[in-house]
Amino acid sequence: MSQRIRGGAVDLKKAVAIASLGIIEHLRDMVKCFRDNQAGYLCRTDSLILLLGEYLLAKSIKKEKHVMADMRLLANLITEINNTKGQKLNGENVLELDNFNLLSKSITAINRRETEEQKSGLKLRLG
Repeated sequence: MSQRIRGGAVDLKKAVAIASLGIIEHLRDMVKCFRDNQAGYLCRTDSLILLLGEYLLAKSIKKEKHVMADMRLLANLITEINNTKGQKLNGENVLELDNFNLLSKSITAINRRETEEQKSGLKLRLG
């Protein structure tokens, strides 16, 4: 019986690997659709943003446009942090504890960018 379970687990691992290959190929095609600006460049190159896109596509609950919007939102947050700090930080560095205050200030800055009113929905999406 344990051989059957192990055999089933191996088949499951193969199925997951095959499914993830399809997701990665779909992510590659999706990433080509981003604009040629700073946020689009980050969406195409930053490992954390690509990992987020892969995760959201694997969940398959969200549509492609929603996944792209979430990736773009994270890229805009990283861009705002880089503009505020004056250094080039990537997605992984942004999540370090030392950068928490900078992250908090950048979320507030993005929320108040267009008007002086705070955008509650956007703040909820950012955390």
